[in-house]
Amino acid sequence: MINLQQIQEYLRDQRIDGWLLYDFRGLNPIALYVAGLQTSGSRRWFLWIPAEGEPVWLIHAIEGSTFVGTDPNLNGPKHKYVGWRSLEEWLPKVVRGPTAPQNGSPWNTAPKTQSRM
Repeated sequence: MINLQQIQEYLRDQRIDGWLLYDFRGLNPIALYVAGLQTSGSRRWFLWIPAEGEPVWLIHAIEGSTFVGTDPNLNGPKHKYVGWRSLEEWLPKVVRGPTAPQNGSPWNTAPKTQSRM
């Protein structure tokens, strides 16, 4: 299980507003591990871990069952999007603050890596 308090303390110490985790089709083993997921769905999903407050999810509307078994420490609102326009509208609402490192690469262009966890 992830220690949410420890992550948030680190973010505050580094003066970072939050950490944006992202995955698409299981290509990001770090995001899967932190979220407590064994597998990913077929659509993009995001998890915003703010320096203060509860985590916020952004998941595709047809993927809800994929996120039933997430790490209980990361329970928070699960907002649903449908299509690119909806995703583009929701993402700025989920990610709050100007300093937000992300785990991944633009449009998920990074090659798949093997998890060592």
